[in-house]
Amino acid sequence: GLTLAAIPDRDITAQICHDAVTQNGMAIEFVPAQFLNATLCHIAMRQNHRAIEVVPHEYIDDTICRHYFALRQASLLPAKMFTPALCELAIDEYGISLEEIPFACRSEALCLQAVHKSVNNIYAIPARMFSNTFCRKLLNIHADVLSKLPEGFQSRWVV
Repeated sequence: GLTLAAIPDRDITAQICHDAVTQNGMAIEFVPAQFLNATLCHIAMRQNHRAIEVVPHEYIDDTICRHYFALRQASLLPAKMFTPALCELAIDEYGISLEEIPFACRSEALCLQAVHKSVNNIYAIPARMFSNTFCRKLLNIHADVLSKLPEGFQSRWVV
């Protein structure tokens, strides 16, 4: 796998690259540009989840993102991969916690969706979102939310 780094570029073939990456996904870092392609990058990321750290971002697609969601490794994905649709998918279909979604992607709608899946997602909601209107929406989702609201908002909702 990683011995690929020691092989002179002139001696490297597509087959040698494939074999190295199949053995150790981190070898993708040493694959010469002319042999680098989506298939090889996908093999690398499936063989070693940390390979995503060295794979060029253009080879990371929705299929790979779903793979990382299924493995509960969403935090390894580059932040730019998190589109609104992919964030919804991560929470709805894969049960990814809001904590693993990049801060910039946490919209009000996504936060409400996440709390609907698990009330504990309330702890990952950005503080700037808490308003009377937003708290009312949260309370409509879960009665358990009241005890988890920030202190300044708890007393406003006690009947």
